[in-house]
Amino acid sequence: MGKNLRSINEHKMKPEYVSGKSAWVENIPFAFDLVKRVKPDIIVELGVHYGDSYFAFCQAVKEYSLSTKCYGIDIFEGDDLTGYYGTEVYTQVSKYNEEHYKDFSILICNYFDLAIYNFKDSSIDILHIDGSHYYVDVKHDFETWLTKVKKGGIILFHDTKVTKERFGVRKFWKELKVNYKTEELDNEYGLGVLYV
Repeated sequence: MGKNLRSINEHKMKPEYVSGKSAWVENIPFAFDLVKRVKPDIIVELGVHYGDSYFAFCQAVKEYSLSTKCYGIDIFEGDDLTGYYGTEVYTQVSKYNEEHYKDFSILICNYFDLAIYNFKDSSIDILHIDGSHYYVDVKHDFETWLTKVKKGGIILFHDTKVTKERFGVRKFWKELKVNYKTEELDNEYGLGVLYV
C-alpha cells in the first residue's frame, strides 16, 4: 500500500452505522478502501466498543461481496479510560450484527487472551488493536497477537496521537516505528498502520 495511504480516503461509500459515540468515525473511509484493496480472508478487531470501526469493516466486506470472515472481540464492559457501561452496548452491537452481517461476522464476548485460541498462527490479514489504551496493555495485545497475523498482514492501532494522561498508544507506536514499516493517518486521533 505504501505511497497510496494518503489517497486511500477516496471512497464514496457512506457508512450505514455510526453510533455517534466514537472517535473512529474519521477513519471509516480508510477502512472501506483498506478492505477493498487487501481483500482479506480474516479481519479481527480487539475492542469493538460501540462498533463504528468494526461495522465499517463489515460493511465493506458485504459491499464488495468478499468471502472475508470478521471477528469482533470485546468483553463489552468498558474500562476506566473509556468509562464503564452495562449490557446495553453489547445488546445494541449484537442486534445490529445479527440483522446485517450474521453470515460472516462473529462477535466474541471474551477477554483477548482467551479469544486468541480461536485463531491459528499466521491466519489474520487485518488486526485492529483498539482495546485498553494503557501502554502495558497495548504492548501486550501486540506481542500476544502478532503470531496470529500473516506475513504481509496489517495491524492497525487507534489513538496514536492521543496525549491524554495514562493513554499509552502513542508511546508504544513510537517504539514500533523503529523496527517495523509503518504509516499513520494524519487526523485528530491518529490511526497507525503497521506492516507485518
